[in-house]
Amino acid sequence: MIKSKLLLLTVICGITLVSCKKESLTTLSPADSLVKTKTEGNLVETYYYDSQKRVSKIAFLNLNNNDSYYYEYAYSADEVTEYHSNESRHGLEETLPNGVIKLYCTANPTSYTLNNQGYFIGNSSTCEANSFIYDDNGFVVTQSYAVTDFSKNETLKNDSRNIIAINSNGFSFLGGEFKTSVNLDYYYDKPNTIGNKNFGKLFLGKSSENLIKSEAENNLTTKYTYSFDNNQRVTSKTISIGNTEKVTTYTYY
Repeated sequence: MIKSKLLLLTVICGITLVSCKKESLTTLSPADSLVKTKTEGNLVETYYYDSQKRVSKIAFLNLNNNDSYYYEYAYSADEVTEYHSNESRHGLEETLPNGVIKLYCTANPTSYTLNNQGYFIGNSSTCEANSFIYDDNGFVVTQSYAVTDFSKNETLKNDSRNIIAINSNGFSFLGGEFKTSVNLDYYYDKPNTIGNKNFGKLFLGKSSENLIKSEAENNLTTKYTYSFDNNQRVTSKTISIGNTEKVTTYTYY
């Protein structure tokens, strides 16, 4: 995910351009890398970015049936829009020829309204609503989600580098009121190269700086293991819950 701008260095480096390129690459942090592809099961996602390292397009390919589609992103001072090529363009509602109003759960393009920090504050529709509040460092500190028969409010605690705990309370139509508490542990010597920044989505807030090692919720522990390239960037992530594993692989620019 590294997009190093070496154009200005051409004049400075002259005939030693090759050595200058090497130096600029080695001084970049792995955490600044931009993901090129993410593969999970049979779905491959390919990411493209604008000159400000913001995601501009995500191309999706299903390896099972070669089905393909894409998302495109546009930016303004207080909004990000996301267009889905596999859906028709529509608002949250439309009036049919017979005068009946048809309601949609989401619009296409979807709009992400930003606060003065540049972070997504949430939205609402006929089907669901969510909201997010951030601290001064850009971490989400409270978030909520609600649909017709389910709601959840979460408080996230961080140590200024990583999110270390998530406490939730909510309501489910089938199970009634519930509370959960999740504690997170990290590989503190491993930089996170698969966070929001690495996918060009800083408008979703700051991700933990290190890689998650485990999540403990009551008596259930989720474990994370990784493989790395020579630049200490994550090339595979394995999530293990009991005997169940899910593997995601990554490549970078």
